[in-house]
Amino acid sequence: TEMVQVRQGSVPKRGLVASCCNGKAAVVLPLQSGLLDAATIEAKINTFDARRSKLEKEQLRLKDLLVSPAFLENARTDVVQKNRDKLTKLEGQLDSLKISKDTLLMLLASMED
Repeated sequence: TEMVQVRQGSVPKRGLVASCCNGKAAVVLPLQSGLLDAATIEAKINTFDARRSKLEKEQLRLKDLLVSPAFLENARTDVVQKNRDKLTKLEGQLDSLKISKDTLLMLLASMED
């Protein structure tokens, strides 16, 4: 099983934080009472899920746009390329969200042991 390392520290304006790292991603969690608890982790997972949902809607919109004959025939080449770049960036964000969420799920599982 992969290990998740947790480091605690403080960040200006955000107060106490824990950063969780599994070698692929690091996730920073705000600490309420100075302790890392399951509720904090679950709240962050929910935030990631909401963000993922929003990004997936935008991804679908861009994919539909980029296969639309009307768009491809009428849009300037730079506009088409800009939308392709936006889609690529979005897919990268979705990948890193998934890795971050997996990191938190592993951390949650290790806390329940």
